[in-house]
Amino acid sequence: MAASLFESSTPAEAIRFYEQTIDLSQISTQLGLATALEDANKALDLQRQFSFEERNITAEADALYTVGLIHIEMNTPAEALPYLMKALIIYQSAHTLDHPSIQVVLNSIAEVVNRTQS
Repeated sequence: MAASLFESSTPAEAIRFYEQTIDLSQISTQLGLATALEDANKALDLQRQFSFEERNITAEADALYTVGLIHIEMNTPAEALPYLMKALIIYQSAHTLDHPSIQVVLNSIAEVVNRTQS
C-alpha cells in the first residue's frame, strides 16, 4: 500500500509519506524496546529472588546484562552503565578473567563509554 502511495503522489508528498513512515517505525521500535525493558526488569526481579535461593548468581548477572543491553538499544547509555557494571562484578566473582561473559560485558561497557563521549 505504501508503495502505491509513493507512485501516485508528487515527489514532495512521497517524501512526506516516507518521513511519516520513518517516524511511525521509530515510535514502534521505542514502544517495543520499552516493553522489552519492562519485561527484562521483571525478569531481573524474579532472577534476584531465585538466584538468592538457588545460589546461582550468574543468572542474575545475565538478567542485569540484558537490561543494560536494552538501555543501549534505547540510546540511554548512562542508564545502561550501572547494570553492566553490576553484571561485570558478578561475572568476575564467578569466572576467570578470560571468560566470554566477562569479555562481552567489557565490550558493552566500552560501547557505552564511546557513546557518552561522542
